[in-house]
Amino acid sequence: LGATGWLWASGAEGRWAEHEALADITELLDTGDLYGAFRTALEAEKHRPDDPELDRVIQRITLPISVNTEPAGARVLVNAYGASAARWHLLGITPVRLRVPYAAMQWRLEKEGHEPFEGAPFSAGALGSLARGIVLDSAGKRPVGTVRIPGGLLDGQSLLRPVRFLAGITVDPYYLERYEVTNRQFREFVAVGGYRNREWWPARITRGNEELPWEGAIDAFRDATGRHGPSTWELGAFPDGEDDHPVGGISWFEAAAYCTFAGRSLPTVYHWFHAIGQEQVSDILIHSNMDGDATAPVGRFRGLSAYGTYDMAGNVKEWAWNATGDRRYILGGSWNEPSYVFKHLVAQDPWSREHTNGVRCALYPESPAEHLMAPVTAPAEYSQPEPISDDAFAILRDQYAYFRSPLEARVERVNDSLPSYRRETVSIQTGYGGERMEVHLLIPHDAEPPYQSVIWFPGDDVFSRRSSDDFSSPWLFDWLPRVGRVVVHPVYRGTYERFEPWERSPNDWRDMMISWSREIGRTIDYLETRPDFDATKIGYYGFSGGALYAPTFAAVEPRIAVSMFIGGGMMPMQLHPAMHPVHFAPRTRTPVLMINGRDDFINPYELSQRPLFDLLGAPDDDKRHARLTGGHIPTDPREIKREVIDWLDKYLGPVHPGRGDRSAVSVPARLR
Repeated sequence: LGATGWLWASGAEGRWAEHEALADITELLDTGDLYGAFRTALEAEKHRPDDPELDRVIQRITLPISVNTEPAGARVLVNAYGASAARWHLLGITPVRLRVPYAAMQWRLEKEGHEPFEGAPFSAGALGSLARGIVLDSAGKRPVGTVRIPGGLLDGQSLLRPVRFLAGITVDPYYLERYEVTNRQFREFVAVGGYRNREWWPARITRGNEELPWEGAIDAFRDATGRHGPSTWELGAFPDGEDDHPVGGISWFEAAAYCTFAGRSLPTVYHWFHAIGQEQVSDILIHSNMDGDATAPVGRFRGLSAYGTYDMAGNVKEWAWNATGDRRYILGGSWNEPSYVFKHLVAQDPWSREHTNGVRCALYPESPAEHLMAPVTAPAEYSQPEPISDDAFAILRDQYAYFRSPLEARVERVNDSLPSYRRETVSIQTGYGGERMEVHLLIPHDAEPPYQSVIWFPGDDVFSRRSSDDFSSPWLFDWLPRVGRVVVHPVYRGTYERFEPWERSPNDWRDMMISWSREIGRTIDYLETRPDFDATKIGYYGFSGGALYAPTFAAVEPRIAVSMFIGGGMMPMQLHPAMHPVHFAPRTRTPVLMINGRDDFINPYELSQRPLFDLLGAPDDDKRHARLTGGHIPTDPREIKREVIDWLDKYLGPVHPGRGDRSAVSVPARLR
């Protein structure tokens, strides 16, 4: 009976894999559950090995990475981000090459006789640490209560845009406490005379430019009843039941003294930001204590950073070592602050003892280099130059002009076997340097010409890819043929097969922008030669970098009839005037849809999103800012589809029905 039951169950799984798995994967993708789709695809692959259709799905939703450990031979397990249950899925044994979903996951690397690694790496730098190799400490050798943070270069991709100026700094491996310091732990400091032992306190206690005598200065650090201790305590004790809550109400001086007492140090801003290792996803905010009501026991919220720390977003703010002027940095935001504060450099008076001020300590095997401990002056963020006259703008715009030389177009290849569209690849002359570029056309099987077309510009990860056979972020656009519109994907200069190394200096970036703008123009020139395309109904659709550059493209190319920007905003960096959005956005007259995540800490609402939206020159009725749930990539793809489809329908008109009918996108009726 047991054997018969096993055979029946095995057969049922095989039937599911053959007939239902792809539909289940599609449904999970439509709801934004990339991890669930990935796990489902792996289960189906057990029964459908070497299946080209399933393989296409897996290639579409995953990216390749390497995972190594020191020593080798560790089990690699993954779990859904934020999951507390131990539903781990084994992917392999290190060293191993894997494909993983473009989503935050919990990772566990375990080897007998060693401390396990648990973290959620999701940035170029953090995934690079997986590739270089995660060091697993021998059992019992890792300092109690800490996690090991691998060293490396703060490369700009591992940092969020507001702190990208920290890039280029190298940190050595170190340890960081897994949780914020709790009331229970801080009580130990108080109990052993922490406010009486001068050896644990900073050598100099200053207020402004004045150095204070230690005995007099220490007298200021008292609780609500006049006893030495945090400002949130009474009678020398914390509130009942809050033993495992993070300590709050401490100054920078108290935080530094506690860490010294514990045999540790305040982390520098470099070490603090290096430990996060997440950028585009905002899952950490969904699972962290921000915009809340009060502190929570440390670790209760499941917001996990790259290398195993919890509560770096919210709960309490955490003092860092570095100064700026007469203030000290305090990072991560607190339970009562908006989520975008998580990734910003915030500095306060070191004497501040607000109830939201806490601490997390670092342990350095060797003292950090002097420049890491030095004051850090943040550059002015999101500064905007003065607007220029129309005559001056005409001079800038002329830099984007090009001569309409012969296109010499030819069809390079056609793939007619894809479910929703025919993929035509054509090549044309760029009009500069004697170069040719390929343009991919995703043409719906069932729509009727003349076609509406949407020109796609991907995010900056496209610069690290070497083949346009593997599109960047296809889930953001490859459903458009299902609603009857052609996706036009030029292979822009510096991307895919046209890779070339370049520095993002203001001049180099301007030169690339001019090339990209001309390539969009040449692509439209080509579309105008085809009778099966409607050259009056061309849209622009850009994500991340493609959204940041979009105001320039829309202002200089009058043939773009409608634009959609996902993840765009003002850029907090030095830009050449010939590409600065402050000059181009007001001269963007075509309808513009901006889509942003509410918790986008790359381009936060107040500093980046709203200033760009306000600058856009389209009439108020012809611009819309859709702020959706999620981070730099909004969480629910259906919401993105709804916004984009409605915007295209409004300004380009509906397309002819067929299999490309709106219902094929699986948009629920409540969202239509």
